[in-house]
Amino acid sequence: MTSAGGRWVVVGRKDELSHGGSLRAHYLFRSLVERTEALSMYRPDIRALPAIVRKPTNMLPGANVAAAELIPGVALPMLRRLLRMRVLDLHDHPVLHAQALGLPLPADEARSQQRLTDANLAAFERVVVVSDLLGDLANVPPNQRIAIPNGTDTSLIEPGPWPLRPTIGLISAAAPGRGIELLIASARLVRERIPGLELRLCLSASEPASRSYLDALRRTLAADSWVEVAPAIAYARLGTFLAGCTVLGVPHPPGASWDAAPPVKLFDSMAAGRPIVATPRTETARILRETDSGAAAASDSIEDLANALATVLAADDRMRELGANARRAAEGRYDWRILSNALADAMLT
Repeated sequence: MTSAGGRWVVVGRKDELSHGGSLRAHYLFRSLVERTEALSMYRPDIRALPAIVRKPTNMLPGANVAAAELIPGVALPMLRRLLRMRVLDLHDHPVLHAQALGLPLPADEARSQQRLTDANLAAFERVVVVSDLLGDLANVPPNQRIAIPNGTDTSLIEPGPWPLRPTIGLISAAAPGRGIELLIASARLVRERIPGLELRLCLSASEPASRSYLDALRRTLAADSWVEVAPAIAYARLGTFLAGCTVLGVPHPPGASWDAAPPVKLFDSMAAGRPIVATPRTETARILRETDSGAAAASDSIEDLANALATVLAADDRMRELGANARRAAEGRYDWRILSNALADAMLT
């Protein structure tokens, strides 16, 4: 254990690899855990806190707390009395994220979520945000925030041989409001211009609603032999799927949350060494421009996304250049080890 900053406990972090926010929690806090031998708790369960505090070999009152998710309101006051609230990762805003997914959020629940978010922001000394735009939307003061984007594990996801047939790929949760239908419709138009085009969808379904959505989508696409709906893939094997694609799509719909929070799939796609084609979400489009690793469509229309996809697919040399740029950016800017070290450095030095 390092002496810098004393004992640490990290809440909301799983040891195993999963998807999305769980991946971010696993990787973002890894360097902090390694440097401090921090105690990890997956859920900040108030019932577990007294027993944990009574074990001096695990955690002492006054220890530093790093949280990968919002602390429930019932646990927050106890933690603030016993421990030092050092850093919270606010990778999305719960109200804005629910709106982006089209989830019904009654007014009283929205107010409750906003109060919980505000209480957490007030409790922690520093707040990690995936972009300054999200920090602005969530009203995190500039002197409190640390901007660290999502990232990728370039040791697990590596470029493979380019496929023989032009193939558009997508990794996503199986749910409406994720741009899946938009990408399918755009790929149909591209196929009119590029015969033999294939579409590969890797969609994860972990809940009854998402499984029902996936079953319905498979039925809808049953007659389209050029579309593959692959089963969910463990993160450690995701690189194999991505390498089987020529261009990777990130087709998120309009919304403040999507504009402010580039998803993990963007950076995993970059690690695969493939060009990215996205809808014009603010932060995603900025990253693609700055790294010269793909293209953002001119609008959210089916036609404009199809045009962006077809343009990238039509120029082989340029397509491969974009893919090489994407891999270079993933290794040099967005690898989780780099991002995790940045957070640990900010909190321990």
